[in-house]
Amino acid sequence: MCYAFTPDDWTDDIKELVRVTKPGGWVELIEGGPFLERPGPTYIDYQDKFVATAKARGIDMTISGRLGSLLNSTSLIKVEVDCLSCPLGWNGRIGELAWRAMQLGMNALRRVVGETDDDNEWERKLKKMEQEFRANKSTSLLPYAYGMKPVGAIGPSNL
Repeated sequence: MCYAFTPDDWTDDIKELVRVTKPGGWVELIEGGPFLERPGPTYIDYQDKFVATAKARGIDMTISGRLGSLLNSTSLIKVEVDCLSCPLGWNGRIGELAWRAMQLGMNALRRVVGETDDDNEWERKLKKMEQEFRANKSTSLLPYAYGMKPVGAIGPSNL
């Protein structure tokens, strides 16, 4: 959702999630984003283009860091917030899979964010990113938050 929703969309959609959740049920969110721990310069160049493209479309890429405040602005109780850190291209199979998933996303959005390299140059750029991720032990941040709809909550006034 963080790659598609404007801040207003987030507010409206969180309210809708709370509305359709049965009393005693849970709303859970986990969102990635383009911001990494210890990225290399090749990725930072891509990230800057990605964030600028999103901003031009009214999308706030930092919203994933505010999932807790979004849930706390509703009637949900027992809201918990934390963040997972996932290795990219290192630390075994999980790091390999995370890097592969990221590559697929970057390939899909490549032209949207203004990457105009030919296919060979793009592949070289991805390989360089992977080398930088391994050398820097880069990680992707996955913030998450969840909260419970109170058992006595019914109707729109309890959103």
